[in-house]
Amino acid sequence: MERLKEYWQKVIIFFQDSAKKIKNMVDSLSRQQKKMAAGIGGGVVLVILLAFIISPIVRPIIRAEQIDSIGQREFGSPKVSQIFREEIDKKITGDGVFIAFIDEKDNPLAEPLLEMFDDTDKLAALSAEIFVYQPIYDVKELAKRFNLQDPNTLVYFSEGAEQERLILTKEDLNGNQLVEKMNLIVNPKIAPKQKIRVETPDESAESGEEATADTTEE
Repeated sequence: MERLKEYWQKVIIFFQDSAKKIKNMVDSLSRQQKKMAAGIGGGVVLVILLAFIISPIVRPIIRAEQIDSIGQREFGSPKVSQIFREEIDKKITGDGVFIAFIDEKDNPLAEPLLEMFDDTDKLAALSAEIFVYQPIYDVKELAKRFNLQDPNTLVYFSEGAEQERLILTKEDLNGNQLVEKMNLIVNPKIAPKQKIRVETPDESAESGEEATADTTEE
């Protein structure tokens, strides 16, 4: 309420100052010029008035509709969901999830990637959830917080901390290589250990005899 009151006070002050300037200008004009100036001035005032009144009302509505239109997108794969900005912190504190930051602005790869997330068969082997976030506002703030240097960034979080990230490219649209990369991040493969050959007692005795024979010959 206080902010609204302050806003209208600024509007009133603006129109008072504008009225004084217009009056001073009109006083210096002839009768015909005054009529013309009055018409032009009235039109300008009307436009400014509409801008002050309509813009604060319409802008939040447009913004909300844009956010809702993106947030309502549903993906074919049950392992992929769209999220809002305020949900990110809650999601990344889980056991392990991927957040796909896809910025559609001037990004020709955005739609193909979103379509890929619709592919149930391609993501069937995925062992973790993907939450897609498409920034609309405060893009720079988001990029700074998560160090996003590419409009198509997939980040794996576990217990609130980033574990790994992938920059999505055209190659990731082909085959199942992206799912394989993601599964490898979730469940890193342990390099197989080399088997250590243990000699039997008979083999040890034979080795000892061979070593003795070699020494005798020398």
